[in-house]
Amino acid sequence: MENNLRQKNWSSEDDAILLRRFNEGTRIAEIASELGRSESAVKLRLRKLGCSLPTPAFIIRARSIHPNSYKPWSAEEKEMLRDMYGEREKIRHMSEVLGRGVGAIARELERQDL
Repeated sequence: MENNLRQKNWSSEDDAILLRRFNEGTRIAEIASELGRSESAVKLRLRKLGCSLPTPAFIIRARSIHPNSYKPWSAEEKEMLRDMYGEREKIRHMSEVLGRGVGAIARELERQDL
């Protein structure tokens, strides 16, 4: 693809093509190529136009095991994590209670300097 991926304004014609192709089920990569834009730009524009993008398969798989995978941590969850850490609960138990993977628990503990 050419190096025309610099920011350029979206025209109403671009938006019409984008929405039509998206509603037809065309892959994001193909739409991006057709419009001479990056996939990120296409996704961002779709969101700005009120379209909801499908959840990626890897997130769906992760959530089938840990329902809160890839979701932002709420203040309540962070507090629960601190409480469980203070009670010296095992990370596996924290993972089960909070519906998150062991890695996510470890990262959040680290973010909170625990």
